[in-house]
Amino acid sequence: MKTLNIAITITIGFLLLFAAGRIINSQIEEKNWIDPNGRMVFPDRGEVKFTQTQISEGKYKIVYDSKGTDIHAHLYKPSVTNAPAVIIAPAAGAPKEGQEDFAKWLVDQGYAVLVLDQREIGETKWTAPDPQTEYDAFMQKKKETTEQLMIYDVLKAYDLMSQIEGVDENNIILEGESMGGRFAMVAAAIEPKIKGIIVISSSGYGTVTGPLKEYVDTINPDHYVNLISPRKLVMLHSPTDSVVPAILAQETYELAKEPKEFIEMPKPCNHGNCDEIRDTLLEKLEEIHNS
Repeated sequence: MKTLNIAITITIGFLLLFAAGRIINSQIEEKNWIDPNGRMVFPDRGEVKFTQTQISEGKYKIVYDSKGTDIHAHLYKPSVTNAPAVIIAPAAGAPKEGQEDFAKWLVDQGYAVLVLDQREIGETKWTAPDPQTEYDAFMQKKKETTEQLMIYDVLKAYDLMSQIEGVDENNIILEGESMGGRFAMVAAAIEPKIKGIIVISSSGYGTVTGPLKEYVDTINPDHYVNLISPRKLVMLHSPTDSVVPAILAQETYELAKEPKEFIEMPKPCNHGNCDEIRDTLLEKLEEIHNS
């Protein structure tokens, strides 16, 4: 789970050192997918192109297009119609198969569930350019970086679920863990039709100043989280989290508007989803989808 969190930290650190040594002209081209406040906007994402192949009863393999990349996912569906849905954005390095037990449990509670393989994870193929190449492309050529594309992938997952037969398109909730929680928070802020969001072991990046501010603001949940309201944000975090310090999660939570709720995860939970919070997760999902 630590891989992408560490990679982001290294990337930002590298770019800070690089940017400190020269003046960067960010005005070469106006980025039409960045609003005046420095947030990403994707109001018209177009039709979702996807394939759906049944694996077993109630379980399907989904492959959908997101800006020319095939994103692989597993879809789990209950037998009921018009089911509320949960999209799971797993932690860094965590393939979709690791969520199967949890997904099937949610199906037993009446939810349809989509679990993603994020870029460079599992079956979703992607080779990220080196940090400097991506940074220059963003600053000069209106091209999204890997982290920005992964947020877009979550938005396309929402678009996909709103088309799936048997799913209540007005009752789709995001659940993100660790790095996936960061992507989910930004996606929920961008797409107002998402019903609500549950975040496990995640946070924003805090305040970034200097040459990197323009870029980091586009992927920083702290720059978006206040826009999730009036939909509910639920954050679950362990006070002893060894990957994402609890103080960072608290800072992100303070930036959010009501309705919101911060829940301390019990022992032995440390980082990520755990059996001890299942009843709490179900309770909060019910609150969101019944709101």
